[in-house]
Amino acid sequence: YKITELANNYKDIYFAEKQVSFYNDTTDPSSPSYSTSKFDIVKIAEDYIYKKYPDLDIVNVGIVNNENSLSYIAVFYHVLNNIPIINSRIAISVDGETGKITNEEISVVENIKNVEKNEILNVDKEARIKKLVDDINSVAEQLELSKNKLKYEDVVIDKDYNKNFIFLKNIPFTTDSTLHAQLIYNCVEEKDNTLSAKLQWQLKFYSSYLYYTVRYGINDGKVISVKKNKNNYRFIKYNSPGDNEGREWEITSAANPEIKNASPYGWNKIGNITYNVPFGNNVKMYDDYKARNTFTEIFDESNFNFDFDINKDYTNHDEINRNFAITNTFYMINILHDIYFNLGFDVEAGNFQDINYTNEGKGNDSVIVLNYNFPSDDSNLSNIQKKYKKYVENYVVNSMAFTTPEDGQHPVLYMLNIDYATHNHGLIHEYTHGVVERYRQKAHITGDCFSGNEAYAINEGLSEFFAITSDAHGEIQQSIYDRLEFFAGALSDALFLICGKDRNIDTHFKCDENLLQEFKNMKKNELPYNVHLYQIVLNASSHFKCHPTYTDWRDAIFNEVDTHPVVRNNRYFKCLLWISFANRGFGSNAKEEYTRISYPENGIKFEQYENNFDIPDFCMKYRSVLDNNRMEIEEYTYEKVYERQLHDNFK
Repeated sequence: YKITELANNYKDIYFAEKQVSFYNDTTDPSSPSYSTSKFDIVKIAEDYIYKKYPDLDIVNVGIVNNENSLSYIAVFYHVLNNIPIINSRIAISVDGETGKITNEEISVVENIKNVEKNEILNVDKEARIKKLVDDINSVAEQLELSKNKLKYEDVVIDKDYNKNFIFLKNIPFTTDSTLHAQLIYNCVEEKDNTLSAKLQWQLKFYSSYLYYTVRYGINDGKVISVKKNKNNYRFIKYNSPGDNEGREWEITSAANPEIKNASPYGWNKIGNITYNVPFGNNVKMYDDYKARNTFTEIFDESNFNFDFDINKDYTNHDEINRNFAITNTFYMINILHDIYFNLGFDVEAGNFQDINYTNEGKGNDSVIVLNYNFPSDDSNLSNIQKKYKKYVENYVVNSMAFTTPEDGQHPVLYMLNIDYATHNHGLIHEYTHGVVERYRQKAHITGDCFSGNEAYAINEGLSEFFAITSDAHGEIQQSIYDRLEFFAGALSDALFLICGKDRNIDTHFKCDENLLQEFKNMKKNELPYNVHLYQIVLNASSHFKCHPTYTDWRDAIFNEVDTHPVVRNNRYFKCLLWISFANRGFGSNAKEEYTRISYPENGIKFEQYENNFDIPDFCMKYRSVLDNNRMEIEEYTYEKVYERQLHDNFK
C-alpha cells in the first residue's frame, strides 16, 4: 500500500519547546476517590492562564481525573481563529479538595509570521462536513485506499459533534468503518526559519489493522504527511500458539491494545515517564541482567515503535525479525497481566506491576524479562562465551523459566535466546507459574511443597491447562508425553465440555473465548462460564496442602465449586467437571491408597492409581455424556501414562 510506504518515510512535525515545564504527577493512592470536584476546574485553570499569559488564546479540550486521585488536570490547546494549534499543549493541575494550582505545563508556538485562511473557518456544520467528505475522498485517492467515492448522505456523524473534533462512521475503506477528523493549525518552519500556521485536516483511522494519522492541506489539496501510530503493536495473537510446529501464526496489529481497567495508563508508561521501548509498569525487558541494557540499545532505539514486520523464512536472531520478536514478548506479558487481572489476579492478590493504583499490594514488582540472547549457532562464540552459555544452560535456564519471589520483588522470566520470544504457548505457561505461585504465597504455601512427583506434575499441569485453553486451536491432550498433561487434559476436558467445544454435547452454558474483556466490571452472574472455571482453578491454588496428590488437587477444585456463588447449586456444571476427571480414569472413587514403587539405586519414585471411571450418583443421568465423549481410555489414562514413563526411564 502507498500509505505504508509514505508512513515509513514520515518526519515528525515541528513542536515548540516548552516555555514552562515543571509538571509532576500528584496522584496520592491513599486519597479517597471523588467523581466530581466542588470547584469549577476549567475556570480556575483559565483564570490562571489568562493572568499569567494575558495574550494567549486557548480552548479547553478536556479534564483528566484519574481513579483514587484528587488531582484534576485541565488540558488546553493554543488556538488561532478558534482552531487549535496541534503543536501546542497546556495542562494545569488543580487540587480538587483545595482548588489550588499544583502544577503547570505550557507549550505554545510564538512568533508566527503567516497564518493560512480558508472559507471553511466561517461556514456552518453542514458545509464543513461536506468539505471534509470531499477532502477524505481526495485522501483516499492519493493514498490509493479506495476507488469508490464517499457520499455525504452516507456518512454518520457521532452525536458528540464538535466543529474541531469530528468522529465519522460508515467509512468503507477503513478497517473498522470509522474515522476521526480534527481541523487544526500545524505550525511549520519555512526555509527562511520563519513559522507558518498551515490549516489542515488531521485524520486518524485504521487501514489493514494498522493505525494511521494523516495530515491533509486544506488549501493545497494534498496529503502532507502519513504517520503510523507509535503505540501500534504488531504481534502474534495471544491465542495463537506461536510455536514452530507448522501451524500458521495469526499475526495482527492493534493500537493501544491494553485492557483499560487493568492497565489504565497503557503499557509503556511508569508514573509520568513514557517509554518508546519495551519498558513499562508491568514488564521490563533486558538482554543483560547485570548491565541492565534494554534490547533497543543493541538494536536501533530511535526506530523502535512496536510495529515491525516479520519474515518466517528467517529466524528471530536475524535483524529482520528480532524487533518483532521483542515486541511480541512485550505484548504477551502485558496482555497476560491484563487478562489475569480480570480473572482475579489483581493488586490485592499480589499481581506484577511497579505502581499499584490502590492501597492493596506492595507494587515495585513488574516482570523482568531477561533474554540471554545467545546465538542459535555457537561457532562464532569465544571459549569464554561458550563456557558462560553452558553455565546458563546448566544452572539458570535451558529454554524458558519463571521465578516468583514475594510480593514487592520482581519476578523474572528467563529466556535462553530470542527464539523463545515468539513462543506464545510457552509464554502463557511460564507466566501462569508466576500467577499460581503468588496465589500460594498468599496462602503461605512454600515452593518446597511442590518438589514431589505428583506435586510437580500438578504445578506443570496447571500452567499447561491455561496455555492449552488459551490457544484458539487448542485441542484436548491426547498424546500425553508426561504426567503433567494427564491433569491438564482433565481440566481442558472440563472446559471444552462445559463450553460445548468440539464435543458431542449440547450445553446451555454461555462461554466467551475472547478473554480481552473487563470481567471485573461485570456482575458475577453475567460472567461467561469459562471465566468461572478459570477463577475456580486459580482460587483452588490457595487450598493445597504441602506435597498435594492428584486427589487433593481434584478435591480442592470441587471445594471451590461448592462455595462459588454462581455454580455451587448447578448440578450440570458439577457433573461435567466430574465427567472430565472420570474420562481420565480419575473418577469419584479414585483413592489416595496408591502403590508406591521405589528404585533406591536412582532415587526415583512413582505413584500408581488404579483407573476409576465412577461419577457421583447425582450425575448418573448424564452418564451418556461420559460414554459419548470418552477418549481411547485404555491409552490415555493415568495408569497407562505411569507404565509408559516407567518404561521410558528404565528401558
